[in-house]
Amino acid sequence: MRMSDAFYAEEMLEIAKIIVRPPYKLADLLHAAAALDAKVSAQKFVCRLTHKETFVWRQRIYFLARTDLAMSSGQIGSLMNRDPSTVRKLQKAYENEAEWDLVALDLLRREASAIAKMRDCEPNLCA
Repeated sequence: MRMSDAFYAEEMLEIAKIIVRPPYKLADLLHAAAALDAKVSAQKFVCRLTHKETFVWRQRIYFLARTDLAMSSGQIGSLMNRDPSTVRKLQKAYENEAEWDLVALDLLRREASAIAKMRDCEPNLCA
């Protein structure tokens, strides 16, 4: 016996409810880093040039993009104008530091989540 279309649609809705979605996006991490450090801007993270003031933030962002957002180094690299091998190299170098940088990572996560909430909760002017 074949499942009805209505039952299938209901099943899809239930499955969608259990899929865990990250509380923020990569763009939110970029904006969060810029909000936390006056010396950097979100544009500097996606620029082809390397800015020394973005180095540590870039490592943190790559780390959270990989661990929290489950992005590959290829995906991160293409979104941030970096070669995947460069992303992997920075991720590998930062893995040992991450346990000592938990406060900064948590702060970045919180700020990115707050930015995502503001983005998601923007008033609907058409309603």
